[in-house]
Amino acid sequence: ADALPTPARQRWAMAGHSVLELLRSKGLPACECSLSLADLPDLAPALQRQISIPDFIARATSHSLASPFNPEQPFWPAAVAALALGVSCVVPYSFLLKWDPGCPLTFSFILHIAIIATYLPRSWKLLRRRRIPLKYHAAMVFFGCAFTTFKSDAFTRMPTSVCMLLFNMQMVVGVLVQFVVFKKRYSSSQICGVAIISSGIAWASYTQPSRSHGASGIGHADDFAIGVVEIMAASVSLTMLNAFVKIAFSRFGECVDEQVFIQHFCSLLIVFPSQWGKIGPRLADWIFRGDVLLITTVLGCAMVNVAARAAAVQMAGRAPNVLMTELVHTLEHFLQLLVASLLRIPPWPPAGFWGGALLLALGTLHYLRASDAPKLHRK
Repeated sequence: ADALPTPARQRWAMAGHSVLELLRSKGLPACECSLSLADLPDLAPALQRQISIPDFIARATSHSLASPFNPEQPFWPAAVAALALGVSCVVPYSFLLKWDPGCPLTFSFILHIAIIATYLPRSWKLLRRRRIPLKYHAAMVFFGCAFTTFKSDAFTRMPTSVCMLLFNMQMVVGVLVQFVVFKKRYSSSQICGVAIISSGIAWASYTQPSRSHGASGIGHADDFAIGVVEIMAASVSLTMLNAFVKIAFSRFGECVDEQVFIQHFCSLLIVFPSQWGKIGPRLADWIFRGDVLLITTVLGCAMVNVAARAAAVQMAGRAPNVLMTELVHTLEHFLQLLVASLLRIPPWPPAGFWGGALLLALGTLHYLRASDAPKLHRK
């Protein structure tokens, strides 16, 4: 600002004063407003025609401010929490699928009810003080609904271990989506890592037993083909959901509770009414069966998943980029795959399964080593 002419410098100071007054009017304590214009990077030098009080206020209120107001949150603690909770979910979920292979859609309905019940006491406050615009919520709800629908149906068509293995393509899907949608380019070394990961997935999937796991008794070949397509669609939906969460949190601040509540509340109204013919009878059967172990497993799995969903959203919002989010999801699904496979013994998975899993792990490590994009030299 010191490089500006005197009248412009005066308008700059007035704009800073106006912004601080605006922040005070929104409830920020006065002690937190005693900072200079150097602490407000969103008031950084602008075009000469944009140096006016309304322009400065518009820019400051439409972007996230610097560390005193929107401090950068640590990523790795959130990533570790999301990883631990995500892996722990697979244990009760595997037992649930073993007892009732056609239950994923019903359990997803129960999970949505549990999440809404968790945030219901604060729902009015979350809606009244909503920070993320509706268009961002609409996109996140759309991709969240698509992810829930495709994933739930895929788990009824294929073994849990195969679903977990195919979900390891999340990283590959993330690379493709970023290239197509965000025009992100990758080096040959990174593409090599993607190829190794894909080869490991194909090898391990080929050695899986080909028995039918669908509730409807459809031929296993058709079930497997449809399940693979649904897993890919779910992976694309999850990638886009994470991208919108990252963008929204970067622009409007971290709003984990708001995002989780609105997404699952809208999903409950959009996805499940048309599926009640599949959910209602199974839910009634669980209740009237009176199986204490089954009900305990369902409730325990729902509680862990509620915490895992919130941790995953927080991790996605704090990630330095979308690719890092996909890496965490890849590690999570890989560990889930190992746990699900170990829970099914005996028999042990065939040697090809472990060979493919090892190749997948090596490909992930290779990709991680080459994940830094080449530096661009500015002209």
